[in-house]
Amino acid sequence: YKQTYIVVVKSWSKMSGGAEIVLYLLTKDAVARKTDVLKLDMSGRFAINVVDNLLLVHHQASRTSIMFDIRWDGLISGPVTIHHPVVSPLPIAPCIVPGLKVAESETSDSNCELYSPNWVVFQPNIVIDAKLGCLWEVMVELEPLVTMMPDKARLVDFLLLRQDSKSVILSVCKQALVPGRRCNLQTIARIFDKLNGVFSDSMQEHIPVSHMLV
Repeated sequence: YKQTYIVVVKSWSKMSGGAEIVLYLLTKDAVARKTDVLKLDMSGRFAINVVDNLLLVHHQASRTSIMFDIRWDGLISGPVTIHHPVVSPLPIAPCIVPGLKVAESETSDSNCELYSPNWVVFQPNIVIDAKLGCLWEVMVELEPLVTMMPDKARLVDFLLLRQDSKSVILSVCKQALVPGRRCNLQTIARIFDKLNGVFSDSMQEHIPVSHMLV
């Protein structure tokens, strides 16, 4: 979100009994200040990528990744906001490496080992397997999240903060109006209030200053 943070991984917290990530906001004219805490509720080795303003925390022991969005509502404790994962931890989709060497003179297309000890993570979204000599970009697929988040108004909040999410938002709106699957009127109203608010803000940004003067 166009801010610079120091990210500190605390392997154990007295409050939760598990690991947590602490974010310190850096600004030009002030010292770094603690602003956010991400609750992991597990322990072990972690690596972090940033994709589409989401923090993806990779956990080697469980072979899953945990997604956080610091713009989402959290528990406010003084100057610090405490966040929990957007959805339950999920594994990275299987990755096939073409021409992987399986014997002295044989190669084959094969699934690579996910969350390998040989992984080296670079910012913002790069993973390198030093043993295989492979480099990947980590991406986030938005469509599968639609079925994982039952509160569709909060889902739209989440999608509005993502790039290239228009088609997914349109799909959510369609589903909200389908007979037999439609959301209640209160939820539908919340969804369209959010969309109208974003549209209004966008229109204000594109109105020339001279037209805004009375």
